[in-house]
Amino acid sequence: MRQANLTMTTRPIPVSGEALPVIGLGTWQTFDVGRDAAAHRHLAEVLRVLFAGGGKVIDSSPMYGRAEGVVGDLLTELNAHYSAFIATKVWATESENLAAQMESLQTLNPGELDQRWKILFRSDRPNRVCGRLLTQALAYRLQEKAIGGLKPSTRRMLEHSTQNASARGSAVELPKIRLKAGAVLIREWHGTTHRISVLEKGFLFSGKRYRSLSEIARTITGARWSGPLFFGLKSSAKEQHHGAE
Repeated sequence: MRQANLTMTTRPIPVSGEALPVIGLGTWQTFDVGRDAAAHRHLAEVLRVLFAGGGKVIDSSPMYGRAEGVVGDLLTELNAHYSAFIATKVWATESENLAAQMESLQTLNPGELDQRWKILFRSDRPNRVCGRLLTQALAYRLQEKAIGGLKPSTRRMLEHSTQNASARGSAVELPKIRLKAGAVLIREWHGTTHRISVLEKGFLFSGKRYRSLSEIARTITGARWSGPLFFGLKSSAKEQHHGAE
């Protein structure tokens, strides 16, 4: 029997207009295979069939164990990153879920972090973005996707401040950042990671509500601290010197 030539039905994404096939590939459990070489060969063939048939959507999530990392490894092996449209779910209806995803970045190796960058930014990681800066950028991107990024006016203000600092060759104290409810602040102190959830009024830390970040900073450190400084929300030369001591 001769196989009919079929074209995959597509639908446009409302925001961008990009046409995507209506049939995609799920990865829950099936791609959570770790480094099993035989399973990798089988799954690589699955991806080849998907792309050959006109498919491109691959659904995954950080909650699927090692599935996202396996997908990234296989796309690298097949040189097919730009053949795929990765749909990764950010389960952030509750701040604890977002915090868990951000903390999971600490468990990824450099190759897996590169794959996460490609999934979240749909581009190759710039060489200058590495180490702690890489994990911070990925964490910000997760929050941005979950609760939104900076307002255009705030971006313009930051760019203007940066330009002024470059022109004068000295540090400029940036305007105070307004945190949205649902955001999560993560601060490591003496080997312990602390998570603070931003509420409509105040903050939640270790199951207790606080009125200010400074109260939380004092609780964590046992010393008087500026909360915004302690959590990296503002900076000045004098305070940076104090924080390094």
